[in-house]
Amino acid sequence: MKADTEMVSLPLQFGSRTKTMRVVQKSQMEIGEVDISAIKFNAKSRDDIPRILRGLQHLYLNLPLRRALFDLLQTRMHRRWTSALAAPA
Repeated sequence: MKADTEMVSLPLQFGSRTKTMRVVQKSQMEIGEVDISAIKFNAKSRDDIPRILRGLQHLYLNLPLRRALFDLLQTRMHRRWTSALAAPA
């Protein structure tokens, strides 16, 4: 693994088993990359896409909010996985 990457471990639970999904994130930008915080969207656009992208940008830049969202998603998805994987009675 290169020195400019960092591993992020995300625990995923499947029934009674827990697996770890590892995501590689670069800690240093490459030439030509644009920082997500530097992207500006047209506030006057009547299209929904810029508003959605601004919301995703806000989630990405706000680490506590992003962690809370992923914790919530993991809890909800865990319930769905366990009910989907449960043997019928």
